[in-house]
Amino acid sequence: MKKLKRFDYYLETISSMPLSPRAQEACYAGIDYDLGSISKKDEKNINIIYPFYQYGEYHSEQPEYYIPGSSIKGAMKRELRDEFGRFMVDDIPVRSEDIVLRQLYKVQNLPEQWEIKEKPEDRKKIMLELFFPQMAIQMLRRGISYKGEIYAEEELDAFLEEIRDGTKEKLKQFIYSLDRILENVYENPKNVKREISCLKELEEARIGVQSLIDTCKRNEALLLMGGYKGLLLSELFSYRDSADGMLKGAIYLDKECNLPHGIVKIRLGEEYV
Repeated sequence: MKKLKRFDYYLETISSMPLSPRAQEACYAGIDYDLGSISKKDEKNINIIYPFYQYGEYHSEQPEYYIPGSSIKGAMKRELRDEFGRFMVDDIPVRSEDIVLRQLYKVQNLPEQWEIKEKPEDRKKIMLELFFPQMAIQMLRRGISYKGEIYAEEELDAFLEEIRDGTKEKLKQFIYSLDRILENVYENPKNVKREISCLKELEEARIGVQSLIDTCKRNEALLLMGGYKGLLLSELFSYRDSADGMLKGAIYLDKECNLPHGIVKIRLGEEYV
């Protein structure tokens, strides 16, 4: 068995990242959370909170937050060949001040098919709306960076390239889905107008994701992480229906940057024997 080498790497959050244990039950409001962008008015409606990963008791007054190495490894393995060598990823401790409470915003009323059969007056407007106003999720805020460690048998250049290519393909699928929405808002197969109130947000999402793809350097890779209750918010657009080409699933956007939640950038650091 090959000896594992230790590598430093850096993880930067491009959009806010929810990361809640699959088996962890929701907490209830009344605990002192950083409300982030949630207004006092909206706070009154929240009674269910999904917590970020933390060591020990989930109702601790001084929580010790962390990104599980298993979550990072799992996100990486989804983009790697099965024959890639053995590797391990350590947990990353997270500063409490980098955890904020966020509500989810989902693109609502997307048609399952663009061959629309209902009457024009019955068609619902496509909107970016609050998803379950009573619920909020603890997230790692966007625009912060942490240092971590990977132990691997192989050199990490090919490792990083595979992750970069795999994630780029998923992000391209997301762009394809947005293009289908934008193209068909006013020019669907029956040439009947469908109203939309989140055109600006979807256009910004498309531009932002394309920019991430175009500017990703050779020593970097984008990675999709995060979710709650086993729901991967950043990967719901990752499969395509062969009938009409639409990507099935939902689209959630981080309202601060109009990008999908859970986009992170990883960059390799030094290698240690």
